Amino acid sequence: MRISRKSVPLIPLKDFGSSPFLEQGIFVDAFADCVNARHWRMQVHRHDYVELFLLQGPGSVLIDFENHPLSGRSLVAIGPGRVHAWQGDKVTGIYICFTQEFFDGASPPPSVLFDYPFMFGSELPSVIHLEPKQGAQVQNLFRD
Repeated sequence: MRISRKSVPLIPLKDFGSSPFLEQGIFVDAFADCVNARHWRMQVHRHDYVELFLLQGPGSVLIDFENHPLSGRSLVAIGPGRVHAWQGDKVTGIYICFTQEFFDGASPPPSVLFDYPFMFGSELPSVIHLEPKQGAQVQNLFRD
């Protein structure tokens, strides 16, 4: 059976429930907490928003039907509409989800989000394996 992108479930941001942040188009959570409460997020799916992950541990992520192994600390960027799934029960970390409207704020179209091609399946990698020093620097950015 062949899977088409349109047949893959679209999980909206409102899947996270309700909060003042969601109303503004952003959500932040621990990866393990999210997938424990919403196990279907490990299976093949897509979104209409951006996801940025800072992850630690062994596992893999399937992005647009291409498998990317995860080991050590990894930075993962998944843009709207990209099909993805996760494997690995020991993956930990944090992620940030946000809509194009949140990213753009009051900026007029076209969205500057499209200036970041790594989120949209370009020749730039969607998964970056970080050296320990890089991991610490990126983790500080996620904290801020």
